[in-house]
Amino acid sequence: MAKVFRIALTGAPCSGKTSAIERLAADFYNESRDVFICTEAAYEVIAEGCSRDDYLVFETEVAKKQIQNCEQKIIKLKEEEKERSERRSRNVCQ
Repeated sequence: MAKVFRIALTGAPCSGKTSAIERLAADFYNESRDVFICTEAAYEVIAEGCSRDDYLVFETEVAKKQIQNCEQKIIKLKEEEKERSERRSRNVCQ
């Protein structure tokens, strides 16, 4: 089984997060690695009631949410791949 690396980027608005993600993704693609980019999670954390008064607590919660979202996305992608594989198998065997 391939080792999975998870990277969560946090930071202030306009601090270069999107640029960093694009650069990391390009580097990993160049190494023939699969890359899954999850959506920004701060709005979810705010909607769940987390205050931005304590910056460290807020950023920690955002990082946790990003990792959770990515894990859910990876699980979904694996399930979809398994379904596609099973369909291909059935089509070949019929």
